[in-house]
Amino acid sequence: MLRAKHYWRSLSCAMVILFLAVSCAETIVMDPEEKMPLVVNCVLERNRDSLQFLDLYRARRPSEGGYTPVTDALVSVSGGEKIYLFTWNGERWESKFEPEFSTFYRLEIRTKEGENLNASTLYPADFKVEYSLADSDFDGSIPYDKIYPYGGYYFSIGSYHSKLVQQMTVGHNTFSFYEQRYAYSPYGDELFAWITAGEKLSTDHSGADPFNLCEGTWKDLDMSEDIMTEMWKQEYIDYCSPLPVYQGFLRIHQRPGYTGGNIDEKLLLDRSYMDPFKEGPQEVPIDRFFILATDTADQDDFLNVQYGHGRRYHVFQVRFVSREYDAYLKKLVSDKVIHSGEFSELYSMEPMYSNIEGGQGIFGAQWVTFGALGFSSWV
Repeated sequence: MLRAKHYWRSLSCAMVILFLAVSCAETIVMDPEEKMPLVVNCVLERNRDSLQFLDLYRARRPSEGGYTPVTDALVSVSGGEKIYLFTWNGERWESKFEPEFSTFYRLEIRTKEGENLNASTLYPADFKVEYSLADSDFDGSIPYDKIYPYGGYYFSIGSYHSKLVQQMTVGHNTFSFYEQRYAYSPYGDELFAWITAGEKLSTDHSGADPFNLCEGTWKDLDMSEDIMTEMWKQEYIDYCSPLPVYQGFLRIHQRPGYTGGNIDEKLLLDRSYMDPFKEGPQEVPIDRFFILATDTADQDDFLNVQYGHGRRYHVFQVRFVSREYDAYLKKLVSDKVIHSGEFSELYSMEPMYSNIEGGQGIFGAQWVTFGALGFSSWV
């Protein structure tokens, strides 16, 4: 049995393992003569190498110590009016392409034995998390090695903005010319986000899943020494203090028409964002904001991202996932982590969530982003 402290300190890294190497290699009880079902594991992701991977194998029997990969099949993913073929690289199936935002993808597999497997998923939109700094009573100079206190966060979405810039008529024909720019704007509709940072997190987002709530409140978080908590206004502390704490990660299902908590807009310093075709900065509605906080993270933690001047500061890792992958992860983490006596006990006899027609497993998508706790003073 892992010690509780070590167990939860390891949870963030373990979550990454679950995200990147989840599988359905669970034991399935069947008749000895019955052919074991096919299992698929494929999660589309935008990454540096633009490589997509897929695992295809036979589920193992209780008497078997491993699983048998399937290496002879026709495997393809189609979407955005394109078809991408997967090839066997000696260890797993792979294909080189970068998924497009807000695009439906369909997986099709046909084995040598004539078995057909199908699944579909929607790649998330170009989401990211942004923030407005908390107002401060501090009137002195801020040390170069400290971080401003964080305040409210909101989800935003990238999209093209078009503006008519010219029209001209030639004969009986009228020609219109538009200018397009890509920009981010506050987003209040549905999304699925998995957030990790530190050991514990706190939020007032109404879409936060309570399945990993733990003891304590926001005021019990062990804040990093790099964060100048003494600068926060008492009104901000009073609002945040009763907020619940979540162990290891946050799962947020933001539903359409989201409205945030009741934080006072006067406690946030800058609520503006830029619309490329509107004069001056635009204001983010206060009901889009939510509190997002975490405790101390180790300097060697994978969630630390290095920026200029050789300095580091803690960030949130935010994974925006498809509906199918969210359902799979929730089932996996709830059963195997939250309710498991040993973290290493990843497999069980219980049926897993699957969206594979003709087999088992998952075909999903994720968009991995990072959101900072706050600006360091030199930025």
